[in-house]
Amino acid sequence: MRVEKEPFKRYDLDTDTGISGFGIFGRDIFWMTGGDEHDELGHVTEDPVIRDAMMRKRFQKLVTADREIPLEDKAQLMGPSSADVTFVTWGGSQKGPILDVIEDLKNDGVTANLLYLKMFSPFPSEFVSSVLKKAKLVINVESNMLAQAARVIRMNTGIEIKKHILKYNGRHMTEDEIYRAAKEIIFGKEEKVEEVLVNGA
Repeated sequence: MRVEKEPFKRYDLDTDTGISGFGIFGRDIFWMTGGDEHDELGHVTEDPVIRDAMMRKRFQKLVTADREIPLEDKAQLMGPSSADVTFVTWGGSQKGPILDVIEDLKNDGVTANLLYLKMFSPFPSEFVSSVLKKAKLVINVESNMLAQAARVIRMNTGIEIKKHILKYNGRHMTEDEIYRAAKEIIFGKEEKVEEVLVNGA
């Protein structure tokens, strides 16, 4: 005789971390799933009390992630702890060229480091704040028109980055482009350099 088991609560609300248990397929466990709001069993619901509880649970996951994920997986300061210039960027396509530019600037008598962002949610606010508050000159480097990472930084730390190197024609930034633009900002006191990069090949 088959013994009926209790329904598996794939989205159990009774969790301190915000993370529910995950059943093992093939052991008489099944559950509902979908993209709409759901109750603990996975059934679609519009109940406002359940929706609020599920939303609070999801945000608890971010608290758990912030606690459990090592800082080096969220952000890194690359180069000397103190420098004339601090570059800020995210994503791998700018990281390598900026590290090369840091070496190039040494020949100009300028020390530089790189604040490399690897995670935006949860955002490493405390670490980013501590780095930028000590920085002498901050240059944000991004491949988009709106300097989106700089906006996220301001939202999470209150710190506004005023110097930008931006490129948004769909091509990767090169070492010489970033170097040339950085020198315009460092020595020419430019606020934002877009033209040099946008019009380049």
